[in-house]
Amino acid sequence: MLEVPTGVRITLPARPGGADTPDGKTALAAVGTDGSDAGTDGSTDGSEERVRLDARMLLDLFHANDYRIDAVRSGELPVPRLVLNDLPPALTEIADSSERKAVFVKTMLPLVLIANERIERDRARLQKLHAQREAGHEPAPQDRVWLEQIAAQYGLETDGGVDTRALLRRVDIVPPSLALAQAAEESGWGTSRFAQQGNALFGQLTWSEEHEGIVPRNRRAGESHRYRSFDDVQASVDAYIHNLNTHAAYLPFRTQRASLRRQGRPLDGYTLAAALERYSERGADYVRAIRAVMRSSRLRDFDNAVLNGAWTAPDAAEAAEAMVRNAVAGTAAGPMPAVQTVALPPRKPSATPVGTETASAEATSTQATRTEAAGAPAAGE
Repeated sequence: MLEVPTGVRITLPARPGGADTPDGKTALAAVGTDGSDAGTDGSTDGSEERVRLDARMLLDLFHANDYRIDAVRSGELPVPRLVLNDLPPALTEIADSSERKAVFVKTMLPLVLIANERIERDRARLQKLHAQREAGHEPAPQDRVWLEQIAAQYGLETDGGVDTRALLRRVDIVPPSLALAQAAEESGWGTSRFAQQGNALFGQLTWSEEHEGIVPRNRRAGESHRYRSFDDVQASVDAYIHNLNTHAAYLPFRTQRASLRRQGRPLDGYTLAAALERYSERGADYVRAIRAVMRSSRLRDFDNAVLNGAWTAPDAAEAAEAMVRNAVAGTAAGPMPAVQTVALPPRKPSATPVGTETASAEATSTQATRTEAAGAPAAGE
């Protein structure tokens, strides 16, 4: 069974005398791997030292900490557990398109791998319980409760018990190449208004008042859909993967993925993209566009990328403090902590939109299949 390494996200000590932190700064927030806030000493006072971290500094920090795309592609280096709360707000200011795309990929790849790691942990337990059932052994009471919870989480009907075979078709990962390509296509490599203002990276629509959302400029009178926005980028990634794993429109995707599993073949994003014609009103043209992004940016190389291993919180805390203080001083940073969260400045409404709205995002504003409507039942497998 895969276990998520224990870790915290780092908060630096408060300023002497409790001085207020200037607005428009970037924070390193402390949080456990379960998502709960915690300081490096376990406290939750929320005090933090803030430093500015724009896209250029972020790229420099990637370089300083040896987070190299080519080394990840070749398998020479693992991917650091670096979690950014928001996309860098000035991606468009990086003139070199290759560097701009590198910032986007380096930002997104750890998030996709972390989401997949959590799913793989649940899938491993589910596979074990499925094998027990196939051998004629019913799960223990605590395992039955867990199965009910997972089935509910993935929108699978449980009348008469949990169908573990059907559940396995849902509790599975999305290849990084596919997630990266769709995020790039839907968000203009992180520069779209939706991505910059609301971490909306995958063009998911919502009609629910329970969800925050951004109104597309070309929405016609009488329409009420919005592009769903998220508090952080990880939530956007998690929602996208959950959408593919539960929505009725993506049954072909799940069926193809299960077929690859049965054949013992790797989950290839390029192959699975063919099953996502209903993701966009562009249909087959959308699939061709996604595959073109994969080819031109060699995203399939990342399907074999792995996260770095476990670490100890005290060492990570010291490394994080060194990284931030060195960044402020303009010197090379120390080793990157294994899990670190960088919170970019809060966005303020402006008459001038941030970034651009991609043709893909605006032209497909009436798609229903991307939505995660609250309470909407998902079709069976």
